[in-house]
Amino acid sequence: MPRFLSILANPTSAKAVQHADSLELALASEGWTVNRTGRSPGESVEVVAERVEGSEVLVLAGGDGTVRFFSDIAIATDIPIWQHAAGNENLFARSLGMKAACSSLLNAIKQRRIHFIDRFQAGSESGLLIVSSGIDAEIVARVSRERTGAVSNLNYILPTIRSLPSWKAARYTIEIDGVRKVDSRTGWVFVANSPDYGGRFDPVPNAVMDDDLIDTCFVPMKGALGAMEWMMHARLRSARLRGSLMRSRRFEHYAGSHVRITSEEEARWQIDGDAYQDGLPCHEMEIAVQPGVIPVLMPATNGRVGRALSQ
Repeated sequence: MPRFLSILANPTSAKAVQHADSLELALASEGWTVNRTGRSPGESVEVVAERVEGSEVLVLAGGDGTVRFFSDIAIATDIPIWQHAAGNENLFARSLGMKAACSSLLNAIKQRRIHFIDRFQAGSESGLLIVSSGIDAEIVARVSRERTGAVSNLNYILPTIRSLPSWKAARYTIEIDGVRKVDSRTGWVFVANSPDYGGRFDPVPNAVMDDDLIDTCFVPMKGALGAMEWMMHARLRSARLRGSLMRSRRFEHYAGSHVRITSEEEARWQIDGDAYQDGLPCHEMEIAVQPGVIPVLMPATNGRVGRALSQ
């Protein structure tokens, strides 16, 4: 009986479709039966789950938004997911060591290590990597308004230039599991489930995806100059001295299962690189961890565990 898996691609990305086509041909040559499907906007989880029933793995061809979009299917079916990286940053694949090669996928299927990771609910949306409010959310909102198709790093240049002169940090109050940790202070806030972020700028390098917690980072600052200076500091220090960022006085770190953040000024948010609520600003955000709900097919390994996992 032929082995069976499903490939779900981001239909709005020509790159993702091309990657999915190539992967399908390679898998077919190895004797696999491939189910090419997707999920239309508004289509129920149950309908998609019926189409992928019996799959050994759900291969998600696209970027981090594609993984986030299909995460409900993995939860409903208990079928492990694999990101076939075809997006801009592909942070999910980077965090877990997944390579965009058919051989990597086949080796992972052969070893078949399934690991369950956390997801979080942020306001009305879900995420797997990071939710934040600061200059990054302003830039992401501009990119979202101006994009006409797939996004590359080039799409961020002009929105960044336009956002820097006018951006000012909002004043936040942050409660972790009901305990107030930050009281009406201006800055940049990240709530992370993964240590990786775009541009190799990793604001919460000690976050892991399977500890039943979400890690909150608050960085005091007032405006764009402080944001750019801290981004350079974070990128260099997290690259050269792993963990030294956590000891920096410019960094306040908290861990918990529920985070409530209010801002005195309306503030924009981004989730996994996408604008929250189409970039509309708001005064409040609540983030709650959903522990161990996403089954993931892990890359073949000699026993080492990646930095995004605790075990």
